[in-house]
Amino acid sequence: MSAAAPAVEAPAAAPKKKKAGAALKLILALVVTAALAGGGAFFAARKLAPAAPAAEGEAAAEAHGAEASTDEHGASKPALGGDYFSLDPSFVVNLNDEDSSRFLQIQAEAMAVKPAALDAVRANLPVIRNRLVLLFSSQKYHDLLPRAGKEKLQQQALEEINKVLDERKKPRIDGVVFTSFVMQ
Repeated sequence: MSAAAPAVEAPAAAPKKKKAGAALKLILALVVTAALAGGGAFFAARKLAPAAPAAEGEAAAEAHGAEASTDEHGASKPALGGDYFSLDPSFVVNLNDEDSSRFLQIQAEAMAVKPAALDAVRANLPVIRNRLVLLFSSQKYHDLLPRAGKEKLQQQALEEINKVLDERKKPRIDGVVFTSFVMQ
């Protein structure tokens, strides 16, 4: 009987080794697959990404001189390059409209080539946000419908921010970008 007992235990040990080997193979296969997928995604992202768009834009701006500061409609464009500072949270204001109750939500970012200008915006953010709320809430719905109305508001926002910075003798910013613009 004792001879039969080891014979029974030996076959039971063999499946455990097979199960452990299968689990190890599965884990190894998953690791290799994840590594290949990550490497492929990295390669695809680098291959498909545009090559130095800021450098191309700056070269085009230098080549066209003053023409680069306006778009095809003659409206002014913010300078290329620079750093951005988000004027979070989004601005939500009532529009100055007698016909009905209308709202405007704007997410804006200040752009400056000089980092000191963005530091000045950060330091004076409450005053800047107050001026922009007053500016945005004085707008009329129908004036903001065309693109020209939005671009005019963008220019006015730039002027308001630079007024605050000028009053405090701080460097000026170079542009304001609306990253979200919703009217209701």
